[in-house]
Amino acid sequence: MSKKLLSMLTACAFAAAVTTAQACPKHEAAAAAKKAADKETTTTAKLVDAPCHKTAAKTGDTPPCHQSGAKLVSGKSGCPMAARLAKLPKMQYKVGETVTGCSKSAAKLAEETQTKMVYLVADKSFDNEGDATVALNAALEAEIASLKTMQFAVGSDCVRCPITAKGMAKKAGTKVAYRVGGMDFSDKDQAAKAVVLVNDASDAVKMTYKVADKSFTCDKMAGGASKETGKAITYVVGDEETSCETSAKLMLNKAKVHAIVAAAAAALAS
Repeated sequence: MSKKLLSMLTACAFAAAVTTAQACPKHEAAAAAKKAADKETTTTAKLVDAPCHKTAAKTGDTPPCHQSGAKLVSGKSGCPMAARLAKLPKMQYKVGETVTGCSKSAAKLAEETQTKMVYLVADKSFDNEGDATVALNAALEAEIASLKTMQFAVGSDCVRCPITAKGMAKKAGTKVAYRVGGMDFSDKDQAAKAVVLVNDASDAVKMTYKVADKSFTCDKMAGGASKETGKAITYVVGDEETSCETSAKLMLNKAKVHAIVAAAAAALAS
C-alpha cells in the first residue's frame, strides 16, 4: 500500500476527531461529549428534528468515505470505516420520553418543556454531564483495548477464543474472520500485520501541553510550569485544544479510536 493512501486515510480519520470546548465548569465536562454525539439520530419513536448537521464534520460521526482517498477503502460494499465508527460509544440525551444524540435539540426541548435533561452512556443514565463524560471515556478506553487486539468473527458475532469461533463457524457452515480495528480479515497473517499497524497508529496519537507560551510533552513538567507561572494548562491533541482535563482525555480517546480504525481500513485495502 502506498504512503499516499495511508496518509489520506489517516487524515480522513483525524479530520473527524472531536472538537472540544475550552471551558470546564465544576462537576461538568466541557462540550466535547455534546459535540461527539451531535450527529447521532434520535433513537425513540418520538423524533427530534435536530439542526446538528452543521457540527457533524467535527464530531467524528460523519462517515468519512465521501472524502478523497477513503473511497479506495470503501470499494463496492460501502465504507468499512463508516460502519465501524457508527458503533462507537456515544453520549445521548433524554428529555421526558425523547432520546436524541443532539445536545442542542435536547437542551431546547428541555427548556421548552421545563423538563430535566438526563445523559445516557452505555445503557446507563446520569444526572450531570461530568459523570456521563467519565463513563464515556471509560467506554472508549475499553473500545481501544478491544480494537488493538485480534478477535475472531463469525457472521455478526465476535469472540476472543479461536476454538469457540471455530465451533461457531462449523455450526454455521461458514469461515472464521480475523477482526482487528473493527475490520474483518480473511487472512490471519494479514490480520496479524494489522495488529502491529493499529497499535502503532494508537501510540502515535499523543497529548501535549501548553502553559503560557511554552509547550511540553510531559504532564509533570507542564504541571510544574503551571504552578510556577500561575497559568492554566492547555491540553492539545492534534489541532484541538482545551483547558479541561476530562475533555482532553475524551479528545485523546476519540483520536486514538479514529487512528486505529483508519489504520485497520488501510491494512484491509492493501
